[in-house]
Amino acid sequence: MVSLHTDEVNLGEKTVRRLINHQFPAWEHLALSPAGERTDNRTLRPGDGLVVRLPRTSGTAADVAKEQTWLPRLAAHLPLSIPEPVAIGRPDESYPFPWSVYR
Repeated sequence: MVSLHTDEVNLGEKTVRRLINHQFPAWEHLALSPAGERTDNRTLRPGDGLVVRLPRTSGTAADVAKEQTWLPRLAAHLPLSIPEPVAIGRPDESYPFPWSVYR
């Protein structure tokens, strides 16, 4: 993983795998693949139809709640598909912020 911020949380693939396995065991069999490096979030694909987004810093962690609230409300009013929140992950001892899974 490329570090972009001085206050960035270390988000290795092992950490993401552990978060998924512990919080969403129905997806533990899905292979993780990179979904591109983003400035504010680390993104990985578990399987083909999902994307996991994890904030890199505390400054972007509040965006998780906003996205979970607003994306479903906006989707019905837009002429194109936008990410659909499927689940929200909780912080734990290895990762301090809420995180999201999208379709």
